[in-house]
Amino acid sequence: MARIVEYCGIRTIAGLTWDLLSPYVDPSTGTAQRLYGQLARAMAAPPAAVLLWGDRRAVLSDRNMRGLPALSQTVAGLMSEDLAERVVLVAIAEPDAQLYTAFVLAAGKPVLGAEKLLDDAAQLRAAVGEIVVNGGIDVIAASPTLAGLEGLGLPRIDVSQTDLDPRALPVAVAGQAPLRSAATLGGAVAALAITASLFAGDVKALLVPPDTAQKIIPAQVPDWDEFIAGCLAAHAEEWPSVPGWLPSSRGCRVVGPGLPAAAWRTFQLDGQRNLIISQRVAEMMYRSWPHRMSITDSVLSTETDIALTWSEALTEPDQSLPPISRQAEDAFVGVERSITREGGDPDPVILVASNAQFQEMFGRVSRLQAYWIDSIEQSERGTELRLRNPPKPILAIGESQ
Repeated sequence: MARIVEYCGIRTIAGLTWDLLSPYVDPSTGTAQRLYGQLARAMAAPPAAVLLWGDRRAVLSDRNMRGLPALSQTVAGLMSEDLAERVVLVAIAEPDAQLYTAFVLAAGKPVLGAEKLLDDAAQLRAAVGEIVVNGGIDVIAASPTLAGLEGLGLPRIDVSQTDLDPRALPVAVAGQAPLRSAATLGGAVAALAITASLFAGDVKALLVPPDTAQKIIPAQVPDWDEFIAGCLAAHAEEWPSVPGWLPSSRGCRVVGPGLPAAAWRTFQLDGQRNLIISQRVAEMMYRSWPHRMSITDSVLSTETDIALTWSEALTEPDQSLPPISRQAEDAFVGVERSITREGGDPDPVILVASNAQFQEMFGRVSRLQAYWIDSIEQSERGTELRLRNPPKPILAIGESQ
């Protein structure tokens, strides 16, 4: 639900839901569409406020939002002209204001749908990852304080608070009163009935918004057989080990569209060892290996790439398939310790916990009918596999081809 926040010293509205300004009115579709729109408006209650942005509209239920611009409009006003024609994923993190939001601007306008309002930075990073996985993003514009977006394979720019003249921004205005007159309403109904009789063979034209210019942004999907084979091969090979660092966990994960996957292992420092000396030894040994490494506190993290082929999916997954949670239950029955759900709709993560090894877990994955693997990890807790539904292509309405 949209709420009022302060950004760049300006009171703005975050979490808006955008639709087309006139979804039922298009001269190319004839009288039927226009009359249906008139009837719909006559029967509807007036919104408290409406915010217009080009051919986009956000309907608001809070009259206190009148006179305020959208946060997304404010951010768009801070961007350079060269970004105006690109698809920009914006991620704003303002801890002092308890503001964590993500939205997408395409060709200088918001994409249709709801801007995401999250509770904390962790949820915001997860939302950014979900949007990037669906593809179509050119650049990420994020708050300088928002960390953890590395490895997504996209250029990042910082969105910093600077002076902006709020008078240059569109603001929310009072919603128009509906057509309450009985004559007007009756006339609209009668006209629609007459038009319907003329177009009885195509009633759908009266009810469906016009099929204006549309662009399908395909989903990016990896070759899962290649991912599984690469993960098993990476951990079957010799892996750099350093004296004093004890194996802690290992696994593989998908990084992002078009990028190689990653195989990784972590090591915990033996409590009897000197951290500085052990760190220097690790750095020396890893100079002769292609693996990347980092040390945080007493944990040595190592990683290497797994070749991964990506392809474009233009069709949605079969809607008749069982939910991914049910598929996981059927596939992992007998080897699972638990199957739990993380996050909410519409794209929950299904966490399968088991004592089985990678080979067995991947063998069970082949029983799933449609899936996406986030990661697989093995530690002292056992093996944890994170699954979700495969991404869907995006239909952008009202955009040029």
